[in-house]
Amino acid sequence: RLTTVRAHQALNQTNTRGQKRKAVVDAVSAVMILQEQDKLSTDDTLDKYYPDYKYGSDITIRNLLTMTTGLPDYLGKSEESVRANAPQYDISENNSAKDNHSVILKWILSQEIDNDEENYSYSNSDYFILGDIIEKVSGKSYEEFLKENIFEPLEMTSTTFESTDQLATGYQDIFDDEWNIYPGVAYSSTGLISNLSDLLKWTDAITGSELLSAKSKEEMFTPYKSSFAYGLYVDDCGNYYCDA
Repeated sequence: RLTTVRAHQALNQTNTRGQKRKAVVDAVSAVMILQEQDKLSTDDTLDKYYPDYKYGSDITIRNLLTMTTGLPDYLGKSEESVRANAPQYDISENNSAKDNHSVILKWILSQEIDNDEENYSYSNSDYFILGDIIEKVSGKSYEEFLKENIFEPLEMTSTTFESTDQLATGYQDIFDDEWNIYPGVAYSSTGLISNLSDLLKWTDAITGSELLSAKSKEEMFTPYKSSFAYGLYVDDCGNYYCDA
């Protein structure tokens, strides 16, 4: 697969001590692990987890994974986004992760959706909800579940949610303000910190049999809309990549 080739090439060319924010692919792995444990299904609608959510019967976990919910991006640049109105929503570096998380989740679940045709639209809000569902289902924090089920088994010792002075500066302007690193803000959408060595371990695991079953991998790598599968783009040749 293309991802493995690129990862090996990059590892040979890059100093891996500098860390960077990781993509959403570990949230996907966590969901697939929980599905294999019969604790959730990607066909579940959100009203199972948020009974009062007005669009709960219209959106499935699969919609979250494939970014076809129609939900606006809480990290987006629109004038209505949480990112653009952080002071109004009382999101602060002095708040606890739980408090900031609660404000963001409430905003996401209060938004209107455009989901009539289930078109693909990249939104960090989808993966923020996934992290919350993983916590509800597993009974553990998102960080604890990933640590116990992915990081420790794969010996991903440089992967964490904790801040570090080795964190590399992102080149995408969505990461250019400090608000994104306030406690609880990045969470399961962009909050994970890793390096190339650990990313390679994860890539090797999901292309092999160490982490997921063949059935889960087939579901994960099957493109849904606009060549987007579960957290990854898949081209016509079956190569997959992630630019998140």
